[in-house]
Amino acid sequence: SRLCTWVGEMFLELHNATYTTQAEIKKANRHGEFLLRDAETAAAVADFLGHSEYPSEELLRIWKRFLLNQFHDILPGSSIEQAHDLAKEYYKDVQQSAMAIFN
Repeated sequence: SRLCTWVGEMFLELHNATYTTQAEIKKANRHGEFLLRDAETAAAVADFLGHSEYPSEELLRIWKRFLLNQFHDILPGSSIEQAHDLAKEYYKDVQQSAMAIFN
C-alpha cells in the first residue's frame, strides 16, 4: 500500500535521446541509415538514366539485415555480448553491400 503504482503509458517527455553503452553500434546504425538512403537514391538515378538495373532484391536483403539491428535491445546496449558481436558483423555486411551498389 505504500508503494507507488503507475497506470498507463510510461513516457517521459524530457527523454529525448537513447543513451548506450555500445557507441560503436549506435554510430554504425546512424551511418547505415545514411548509406542505405544514398545507395537507394544512387541506384534509382542509375536505373532511370539506363546505366544499371535497380538492385531491388539486394537492397531488400540489405535493409532486412539492417533493420534486424533496430531491435529494442541492440541500440541501447542492453543485449548480451553475442548479440552485439552479431550486430557488428551485420553492420559490416550492410556497409560493404551498400558500398558495392555505388560501384
